[in-house]
Amino acid sequence: GVKKEVELDAKRKELDKLARDPKVKAMLDTIGFTEGTGTNYGKVVDGKVIGQNKKDMPYDTKLTKGMKNVSTQDMSQHPNVSVKWSSKKGVKPSSAAGKYQFLSGTWKEMKDKLGLKNFHASTQDIAAVQKMKDLGMVDAIMRGDLRSAVNLGAGTWASLPKADGNGNYDGQNAKPFNDIQNAYDGFLNDAKAMTNVGDFN
Repeated sequence: GVKKEVELDAKRKELDKLARDPKVKAMLDTIGFTEGTGTNYGKVVDGKVIGQNKKDMPYDTKLTKGMKNVSTQDMSQHPNVSVKWSSKKGVKPSSAAGKYQFLSGTWKEMKDKLGLKNFHASTQDIAAVQKMKDLGMVDAIMRGDLRSAVNLGAGTWASLPKADGNGNYDGQNAKPFNDIQNAYDGFLNDAKAMTNVGDFN
């Protein structure tokens, strides 16, 4: 009802504000860096499209079977396509999409939890911040503990290493922590500079 919508709206505003905090923004950009999407919010996981993923979710019909290394132009929803990203036996296709490579199932969960209406850049940021909060990453980042934040995120983002330096998933390589630290430091400087200029306000 109305009360729930008001609560969700307040929650989304709070997450949006968090997404603009320099430490959190730097972590969001670092995930874009490690996932190899950069600032491409329409990026679908590299590989060959094999069709619609979740049958109960709409999908981007312009991304047809056989297309390779695509990005969606339709930001009204998660593209929800299944992609064969590895030729290794037994490796499942992926529906990862967006700057943070959300799987369609995870996106649906975040969409329901937060009442998200689209797949726009700012909406993806909000969902990623919520996911980081759920994992305890935001607390770690706020106290300046990047290593813990990265390790906590390893179960969600294949490009982030666990404490032993390895990724959580077969066939996907996690970035070395030093590279992540360097990227984070650079993004943090950028975010602080932008905050000082007032670009975020």
